[in-house]
Amino acid sequence: MRHPARLLVFVLTLFITGPASVCGQQPYAPSDSESVASGEAAISTSANGAADSPTMSHLRETVAASDTERFRQAVAAVHASRYDRAIELLTPVFARKPSFSVDDVSRKSTAYWLGTAYARNGETPAALQIWWTGLRSTLQEKQLDIHATDAYVEGVFKSETIDKYSRAAEAYLLLMQIADARLSDDEQAVVDRHLAQLRPILPVGLEADAFANDKGSTLAQGGGQRITRWWRGEDAYPATTTNERLVEHLIRVSHAERHFPYDRSPRGYDERGEIFVRFGAPTKTLEVDFFSREMMETVERLQEAARNNLIVSPSDFADNQFWMYERGDEPYHYLFVDDGNSFRVGNVADVIPRHLLAGMGSDSGRNAARADIVLEAFRTCYEQLAPYHREYGTRYNRIQGYIGLMNDLRTSLEGRTQSELYTPDKRSDNSALGNTASDGNFIRDPHLVARSEIATSRQRDDILAYRQEERLPASVTQANADLPQLPVAVYPARFLNEDGSTRVELFWGLAPSGDRRVSLPEKVTAENLMVEMNVSQLGDDYQTVQRYQQLQSIPATVGDSDMMLFDAYVETKPITDRTHLRMQWDQWTMRASKSGSFEAQQRLRSGTARVDSLLALQGASFEMSDVIPLRVDDEAVPTSERRFPGTPYPFTRMTPAAAIGLHFEIYNLKTGQAGTTRYTVTYDVEIDREGRRFLGLFGTDDEQTSASTSYDGNAPRSEETILLDTNRWEAGDAITVRIRVRDEIRNEMKERTLAFDVVKP
Repeated sequence: MRHPARLLVFVLTLFITGPASVCGQQPYAPSDSESVASGEAAISTSANGAADSPTMSHLRETVAASDTERFRQAVAAVHASRYDRAIELLTPVFARKPSFSVDDVSRKSTAYWLGTAYARNGETPAALQIWWTGLRSTLQEKQLDIHATDAYVEGVFKSETIDKYSRAAEAYLLLMQIADARLSDDEQAVVDRHLAQLRPILPVGLEADAFANDKGSTLAQGGGQRITRWWRGEDAYPATTTNERLVEHLIRVSHAERHFPYDRSPRGYDERGEIFVRFGAPTKTLEVDFFSREMMETVERLQEAARNNLIVSPSDFADNQFWMYERGDEPYHYLFVDDGNSFRVGNVADVIPRHLLAGMGSDSGRNAARADIVLEAFRTCYEQLAPYHREYGTRYNRIQGYIGLMNDLRTSLEGRTQSELYTPDKRSDNSALGNTASDGNFIRDPHLVARSEIATSRQRDDILAYRQEERLPASVTQANADLPQLPVAVYPARFLNEDGSTRVELFWGLAPSGDRRVSLPEKVTAENLMVEMNVSQLGDDYQTVQRYQQLQSIPATVGDSDMMLFDAYVETKPITDRTHLRMQWDQWTMRASKSGSFEAQQRLRSGTARVDSLLALQGASFEMSDVIPLRVDDEAVPTSERRFPGTPYPFTRMTPAAAIGLHFEIYNLKTGQAGTTRYTVTYDVEIDREGRRFLGLFGTDDEQTSASTSYDGNAPRSEETILLDTNRWEAGDAITVRIRVRDEIRNEMKERTLAFDVVKP
């Protein structure tokens, strides 16, 4: 989007450790260990609409004529693949001014061209250093060398220079931050490519806010800032200095550009690349093979019967790739088909040659022969895909059964008539006989079955694809899959402070049982374990507001069925609008040092969680807090020293007859004429047992749907705890509890709902 004439100032921050400053000129190329320190560099661009207005990366400054000539010759040398000569010419120019360029030759900087010469000469480390220096140099001059920055990001991930991933990710964020600024055409092309690669993985709401329209890469005003803040909020491990999710995205993009290239796409890769960027590497891959024995026999037989007038071979079938993902609760898959230009997401019918699919309007001998090949092609495809989805298995059984019947019938008819079926010069005189099997059952003509299968296959594949896309997120990350998962449950609850602001309290615990056990892995010994919790609180704009850390000691061995609850909790900074939370837990082994203190040894597991768009409570009107589940069984859980009559229970699963309480607070009750408040608490429990729903209160199965109690008081605030009778709950039940509080003076009501699954002890 081209903005109106005004001065744009963008604040860029590189969160990279290192001694160098963004201020002041560097008379030498810094070593690779130097980087931009945490700080702010203002980037300004003129957008006055004049034809010669400066762009983000172009700096105008009087330079020596010799540098101009060197630049001209060097760019020509790069184009002529004379990279040593280009390096010789550009090195002294780069030392004086990395951002130097000559407009009528190239608006790309000396840093860009020198780094490119090194890269094409096979000297990748030197190229990365040159591009990085060019990036830093222009930042110091309150500009951004877009081409050098882009080359650095691409070079780092293409060369898999792992130790620079974090720095390259921050450089990428610089490109995102200025993505909606006024840029030259070639700079805009760089940014547009990154935006096109990014758009498919953005949440729907952010995509609508950041982009100016439903298609393309034009950003709305402020879109670059929104995307940058979102990326910072996607950090999988808030306790580390690396944004693992962003690094993962850039690794995937680099892989897609190299392995699935397509220069006609604005992303630089085909639809395989798009799926790879969204979901990563598939669990399994397959290419449907049409050189099976059955297919070869069918082609040979029908070509002979048609006297070679039906020209087809297995090599005519489209190249294809089937990708299977087995992550999560339900697998998903994609069939990619080569359409002659690139691989795109297609369906089974797309792999069959088009000339076989056309012209099945009659049962002529030629069409009947074509139909046999089409049916055999579907059978071959379904047979190979059947293990990956039951839909393909159902289709395979149907087609296989029909082909078997027709083969038996064909053999019988050819023997009875002593005649060749499906000859090209006549309609099949046997077609009428072919409609009736020996047992008298009607069998449809092959060309009718083939036509039906083509239409049905396309329709069913489209439905499968639509339903799959509906349930899938925009992307799936594996950024937090390096360590075994620590089974953490967290429950965020909002409360009102006295000043009307909202605080969020995070209650957490370690889940029990089975494959989620928290006991020590084999061959790991420790005197004690520690769980370190790190929380990042983000504002509505995804900027970090506060960071919190908490340490919790746990026993070195924990039984499979033990559930660990803690009185400790984290309280956030007060909010007045909206907040986002990113949480990380790391489990460490601990050893006693010689001094007697404990020190961390080995990280065993890690767990993460996030809470998005948590809205503040209404601070000035009638309101209630979130409802906190409590364990109130004193024998199982130590008595809490906090204000609750039990220990906060962050889990959604519980066992039958568990002692559970529900605690909440009420705010801003209105005082009546008598100077007192009055409110009513109503709650009901809905049990879904094997699909049958009924309402039960206090363990009864009667028709009563709710229980209400009214309270009088003289304070605008109050708190309540409800004890649930869980004795009638059974394993397998799904429980829904609804709590409603009505301010009788105001005649206003608030409601909260909780859900639990009942499991075996």
